[in-house]
Amino acid sequence: MIKTIRILVFSFLLASLCSLARADEATPTQWAVLIGVTEHKESSRFNLRFTDEDVRLMREVLFDHAGIPLKNMLVLSIERNALEPTKQNMIEAVREFLKKPGPNDRVFVYFSGHGVIEAGETYLVPSDFESDRIAETAVPAATLRDILNGCRAETKFFVLDCCHAAGTKSLSTAPSSSAIAKGLDIEGVKGCFVLASCKEEELSIEWSERKQGLFSFWLARALQGGANTNSDAELKFSEIYDYVHERVSQTARVVFERDQTPMRINSPSVGGNPVMLSLQPEKPETVCRRLAEELDLEIRRHNLSRVLVLEFHNNTSELENVPLNRYCSELISSELRSLANGAYLIATQEDLAKSMSEQHFTFGPKDTGNPLKLSRLKEHLGVDGVVSGPIERAGYALLLESRLYSLDGTKLTSPTGRLPLCLTTLADTGTSINAIRHDIESICSSDAVDRATEEATRHPLFDPKFPITMTINTVQRNAQGEVIHRSPKDFIKTTPDAADDLSPQIAMIEAREGELFEIEVQHSYGDNIEMVLLVDGLNTIGKNIARTEAGSGWIIKPNTVDRTGGFYLDMDGTASPSNGKVKKRFEYFQFVDVNHADASRMGYSDKIGLISATFFAKGGDKAVGTAGIPSGHRILNTVRFKRGDYLGTLHIRYVEAE
Repeated sequence: MIKTIRILVFSFLLASLCSLARADEATPTQWAVLIGVTEHKESSRFNLRFTDEDVRLMREVLFDHAGIPLKNMLVLSIERNALEPTKQNMIEAVREFLKKPGPNDRVFVYFSGHGVIEAGETYLVPSDFESDRIAETAVPAATLRDILNGCRAETKFFVLDCCHAAGTKSLSTAPSSSAIAKGLDIEGVKGCFVLASCKEEELSIEWSERKQGLFSFWLARALQGGANTNSDAELKFSEIYDYVHERVSQTARVVFERDQTPMRINSPSVGGNPVMLSLQPEKPETVCRRLAEELDLEIRRHNLSRVLVLEFHNNTSELENVPLNRYCSELISSELRSLANGAYLIATQEDLAKSMSEQHFTFGPKDTGNPLKLSRLKEHLGVDGVVSGPIERAGYALLLESRLYSLDGTKLTSPTGRLPLCLTTLADTGTSINAIRHDIESICSSDAVDRATEEATRHPLFDPKFPITMTINTVQRNAQGEVIHRSPKDFIKTTPDAADDLSPQIAMIEAREGELFEIEVQHSYGDNIEMVLLVDGLNTIGKNIARTEAGSGWIIKPNTVDRTGGFYLDMDGTASPSNGKVKKRFEYFQFVDVNHADASRMGYSDKIGLISATFFAKGGDKAVGTAGIPSGHRILNTVRFKRGDYLGTLHIRYVEAE
């Protein structure tokens, strides 16, 4: 008889979204020119501290998030394998490179450094600039304008981060970024949009704590996807400007008590609000990092001393009791601790669980508007702020909202992030997925998500064509830890309430307190596969919080029985690294009372009752992975394995039985 069922049925109904017909036209190719002038040969007085870091970050963002290949980027900086940003290279190399884009393409041009105005003419300062020969050694804005005008690309996005506070004292004629932009006289440059780091009479701030320019710091976050407010994977000029303008201005006031106001200019011949960049699907790690960076500003602005970060939640049952909620809150907690740099402290869900146990009170995400409970939270945990928020599905995206509350219940800020709904993030929300069943072009396509949602009404474990089987065995061990008896548990499966019910089918087992268990997996896929195995939201390798794509995995051979009987924890010693073996502490899996479970002690009792296994095929090139050996042993063999295509995810829930 089932006594307590910790099950929440997910009702991911298909979103009735209209598919827009796309014109039959060539996909624009994206190109980038990145110029950062850190060092100046004439004098170190002109040198800047972080322009090389700004360029490096822009290159990484454009490569990782916009998918621009390195062959489509021209980099001029002190970076290795980059061209030196001399006057000749800033003119000739850029001119030659910008002959490559076609008429349907997009070009992103970024410059971080100094500018000067001499005798009414505007110049950019290269590394071989001489202050007493400006006209002869600097790059005329008119020349750069001619180069841009000669580029055939339909859209040109020119970013200027000039007039840095660290170097302007040595350049008496240094103008602001907006003055440089005006000097470009872009009215005659077809398809050109300019974003300048500050307006006239202002300086571009260098943010020592972040080791970047303030403007470039937030520009990078915008290009990662922070500015993509509608999750359509296309960044428009207004989206980038609005995001950067708000955050640069706010940070300048809160952190530096100064003004810095980004400006935008576009040629009159350009109409509408064109796309500047097309983005690739974003991952939870960068979304949560941005949310933490925005929370950090408000925590500082309100002089909070200790802030509690709660687990993400949902007002309905759809996204509760799933790995993603906990994983995102842990990411934000970790990032805030790093950003705080001693300015404030972060209390975690584990701190809250300990305090509630010792002081006999309760507090959850829905108590942020309860004055009495907030006062008890302040009394017992010593916090003066709380971060809490929902994760909700919105079409083909997940909306993450991080709300910062003061202890009087006032909402101080609520930054949001949008996470594209790929098959792997759908799996993170608790849906079991068979990604082998169909030939899927992209795991992030709306078609793939729709089909996975439809087919979730039948759990892959109950599909005879799914090549992976999973069994939960109860085991008995002798004094040496060897299994002397194992017995497979029967699966209980939910059935739809009605013929049109699209609720995912759930596989569950009955568990009794004190039982030792192991997880048995077999597959007939044809080659080695990787399995990321989580129990109660904790990775079985390392016992850390993880999600489907972010965990260390086990390598499983085809047509063999692979059993995992516990957690492999942090290393307490290693064998010789050369022989590919590592020694780890080992803890058996055991069903226990919810209050004694590891996840519960860490403050995440909603995760109790979930076993998740995610599978990946073998990719092309080799990379480091991990392989397990029979349960009970403490030695792991490291092997070479490149993670390839996503194959699917199996979720099994366990419930207490009498």
